Formats: sequence, structure tokens, C-alpha cells
Amino acid sequence: MCHNSAKSSICLLGLLCLIHLLFAQNPGSQQLKMMIPLYVHPSGDNLADWDAVIASAGKIDITVIASTTWSEEGESDSYARILDKLDRAGIPSLAYIPTCYGCGDVAQIKTDISTTWSYYQDNGIDGFFFDQGYSGERNCLSNNEKGKELRECNCFSCNCLKEENGENVYDPDCQQREDYNDCKSCEDWKHIKSQADILSYYTELSDHAKDQANGLTVVINTGTRIKDPAFLQIADVIVTGENAYSELEHLADETENTENADRYAAMLHSSGELTGTQISEAIESLADKNYGSIYMTDESWSKGLPAYWNELIAIIEEHNTPGKFQVRFQDAQGNQQTIYLAPVDQIATIQWGDASNITHLADKMGREAALLDFDGRTNTQAIVEDLDSNYPSAAKRCEDLQAFGQDDWYLPSLGELQAIFQKIGQTPEVFQLKKDQFYWSSTEQTKARAWRQKFDSGGLTSAGLKHIQENAACRCVRK
Repeated sequence: MCHNSAKSSICLLGLLCLIHLLFAQNPGSQQLKMMIPLYVHPSGDNLADWDAVIASAGKIDITVIASTTWSEEGESDSYARILDKLDRAGIPSLAYIPTCYGCGDVAQIKTDISTTWSYYQDNGIDGFFFDQGYSGERNCLSNNEKGKELRECNCFSCNCLKEENGENVYDPDCQQREDYNDCKSCEDWKHIKSQADILSYYTELSDHAKDQANGLTVVINTGTRIKDPAFLQIADVIVTGENAYSELEHLADETENTENADRYAAMLHSSGELTGTQISEAIESLADKNYGSIYMTDESWSKGLPAYWNELIAIIEEHNTPGKFQVRFQDAQGNQQTIYLAPVDQIATIQWGDASNITHLADKMGREAALLDFDGRTNTQAIVEDLDSNYPSAAKRCEDLQAFGQDDWYLPSLGELQAIFQKIGQTPEVFQLKKDQFYWSSTEQTKARAWRQKFDSGGLTSAGLKHIQENAACRCVRK
């Protein structure tokens, strides 16, 4: 106990240091947000993706990056409507602005910012996303990327291009041309920009963006670790990780992302199909690297939301609120119990076991007896013990599961599955359970059969049987 003011100050300082240390040692405790580069036009079939994002409002904090500046003549109304919907749902939106890796024409980019703001200021737009960011020294016409970058950055008007093998490439002899004076924008590109030049470049763009209105957000996507912390004085958020999923381990980490996690974002693409466990592991890795805003998708940004969108939302919900997916009920003895569901299915189809009898399990021939089985953990241990240790059973999958911050998962009994059903009624989607899917319980009926549960219909009829060598889904739980 500290009594005098000096000691009190010391104690307070010590307490604050302890709190900081605890949070530093447990980076997963931060609330993760999502920043989505949703580069599909809000029309036709693509509207389903936009609606899915809006339906997720309130589950986690989401910011959407809209490629509004890419819209062609007559298309701005589509973006205005969808930005209005995002605004009403409480989802911030950022307008996409390419910056050509620190080499774009500042005057033109500032015009793009002003024009975008004039289009969408009444539709709830919240700021700007500067893509193609760059954080170090830059030779604006380096190596073999000259022609490519010139084309990407709308430098066709410059006569410093020539056709070579069917492509427009930079012409190093353009200075000899009579019309060289028309190439000033490209001449600017030929200079090596120092770190100070790059910082000045993005400071001018950021200041212009924030001059449009009070409180606007600026995000710069450098795509990789920043070389100068001064960038954090320019932008509200820096994307220091934009990589393929396979490059996750190479992203900047907590030793480089040293400020508050809210200042850093990471985006992973091209993951392909992932299990819930793989998604969870990636999310926890990003949290450990001190990223506050994250996103993952199975293909490229231009393909819309990933096939695992719902699972991604649920796993981030579980990260932010551990134990969110829980059910409280009374067991057969009248005891109050709470079970926690993994936020997503562990696998869509898996066998219960082989044709061996589980000698450590009492068979539950009748439905009433099976529904009084509330000991899924003991069942799981018995199944794993009696089956071959390498047999890929549903019980083994749960016992081996180390995800969502826990390692004590098991395959629920039929009584526990029925308790979940009674809790959620006919809305299994709130727990990411599929209506048209059977789920294994750990309750055996006979040597060759085990009980399963379906969540699309009421009462006891939703509990059924299936041959143990056939397939059903698996959702692990813990207490």
C-alpha cells in the first residue's frame, strides 16, 4: 500500500507498466477489426457480396474500401447507393485512390481525391485508401517495370513510350525527340526519390484528403514494413502486410509494428480453400504480429468475398469475445452446465469410426436414453482410446484440436447437441451450423451405428442415426 503522493505516483506507474506488460504478452486480447478491399462493382450478382458485408454489421467492426474512382461514366450512382447502405448500417467506407508507388502525378491524384469527395460526400464516405504506397527510396523508372508502371499510372500521353514486342515500354532515347518537352510528367518519373521525397509526397496527398472535411480517415497501403515511423504521422492506418496467404510468416511482425495495433492492417489473398482451424491459426498469427485490422480471401481482391466469409466473421467474433458461442442448460441430474462451441465446423464430412465396438462406451439403443447422455468428453476419450490412434475419426479430430485459444475440445454427446438445438431453435446460422447437415454426436447406439443431430427441424425428430462408416459434419465443443 502506498500512502504519500510520491509513493502513490510510483505505484500508479508500476500498475500501468504491469497492465502494459500483460497486454503486450497477450496480443490476442486486442479487438480485431476487418478492412475489406471489396473491388467488385455494386450491381448484378456482385450485390450479394455487398449485402453479406452489411448483414455482418454489429458482429465485428468493418471498414470497406470501395474502388469508386474506377467507376466509368454513369456508374457513380451505383456506388452512391451502396455507400448510403453502408453508412446506414454503421460501416465506414474508404474511397480507393492509386498512388503509383510514390511516382504518380501529385496534381492529378489531388484532383482524383477532390472529385471523389464531390461525388460521394453526401453518401457517408469516411476517408481515402491510398493504394500502391511506397515507404522507401524510389527510382520511378527502374528495371523492367518502366513500361508497366507507366501504363498503370496513365502515362500514355507521354511520348517517352515506344512499342516493343507488341507492348508499350519506356524509350530511353525519348530525349532526342522533338516532342520531348511534352514528356514532363514522365521526366519527373526518372528521378530517384529519397525517403524524404516519399514522405513529402504522401504528406501532401494526406493533407489534401483531410482538407476535404473534418475527421476523414487516411490509410496508406505500402504492402510491406515501413522504413520510417514518420509514416505513422501521415496516415491513420498503414497496411504493412499485403501478401499471398502462403507468405503469412514473412509479414512485418510485432517487433516492427510497434505502435498501437489499430495503426496497422494486413490483407491476405489467394488462400484457396481453408478449414476453420486454418483460418483461426492465420487470424491468431496476425493478431500476434500486432495487426489491428485484418482480412483474408481465397482468390484475388477483384473476386469479391471468400467462400469462407461466414466462418471468417465467426472466428473473429470468437477472438474478440471468447466463449461467445455458448449454451447453458440442465443435464439429466438437473445440474446447470455451460458448453462452448467452436465458432465453425471442424470438417464438413468425416467418419465416426470403423466397425469396431467401443468397449468403453455403453450403447444407447433407445432415443430417450441417448438424449440423457451429457458426457461427451468421456465418450470422446473412450472412442479415441478404442480406435486405432491414427484413425481419422470425428472424436479424434476434436481431441486433437488446438484452436480458438483453447485445446480441451471434444465431440459432444447427443444430449449436448440436443441442448444446443433447443437453445437456437430453427436458426442454426447464429452458430454457423448448417441447416441441411447432419452432425455427429459421441453417443454410440450399437457396434455399427451412432447418433447424429440435425438442426433444421424441431423436437426429437432432429436426432437420427447413421452408419458409423458414413460421413457427417463435426463441430467440437468444450466446457
